[in-house]
Amino acid sequence: MIEGKTIAAVIPARGGSLELPRKNLKKCLQWSLLEHAIYKAKRCGICDVIWVSSEDDEILETAAAAGIRMDYRRPAAMAEADSPVEDAIADILRWHEVNRDIRTDYVLLLQPTTPLTPPLEIRKALHFLIEKDVDAIVSVCETSCPLGVCKPLYEFNMRGFLTPEQQRLRRQDMPHLFQLNNCILAAKWDVFAEKKNLYETNVIAHIMSPLFSVDINTKTDLMIAQYILQGILHDRKKRKPVRQSLSDDN
Repeated sequence: MIEGKTIAAVIPARGGSLELPRKNLKKCLQWSLLEHAIYKAKRCGICDVIWVSSEDDEILETAAAAGIRMDYRRPAAMAEADSPVEDAIADILRWHEVNRDIRTDYVLLLQPTTPLTPPLEIRKALHFLIEKDVDAIVSVCETSCPLGVCKPLYEFNMRGFLTPEQQRLRRQDMPHLFQLNNCILAAKWDVFAEKKNLYETNVIAHIMSPLFSVDINTKTDLMIAQYILQGILHDRKKRKPVRQSLSDDN
């Protein structure tokens, strides 16, 4: 709970993955990506309930070992590669409202693929969301795309890739540009339960550092996240020991 508002954290974690097989169970240092997400949900200290949405036995067993025991199982039809995550979120909310009489003020969506999100950033984002009394908040980071130009490339042809105006621009003269980083998405219960178009609601941004914004979809992404996390843990090691278990966190 934060500012008197109740929060349900939902961690979507299906068993399959196209580019990185069994991605949600891949280790990022000592923990799997799923365990990192559970740790963040616990450590931020504002979640009244934490739910893992999965159709996969091993994922649900991993969640249970970390203290998240689920009666709900995601329908297999909602766990395909092309299944919209919005359907899975709406289903788990509906199940808990009907079967457990649980309905919170806000829902926090935490993706396992962004293990570097600091719990403090989650608290700050939810505080900002409630303070502004808007429908939703989405985390972003400043883009590293030079001159803000990203285009499809056809047969290696670069002709016209930059306009004459863009060629004259210096990066420092460009406006600050931002991209979604997939770290934090929170909204009022009905936004998720009714599968509303998020970007047609009253939605605001929570700006994060690119350092914490690695979104893991490939083996290279995972290696980058491990390298950054190793550096973060090295800097913190002298202050307190690294937590080894999730099951004791409540």
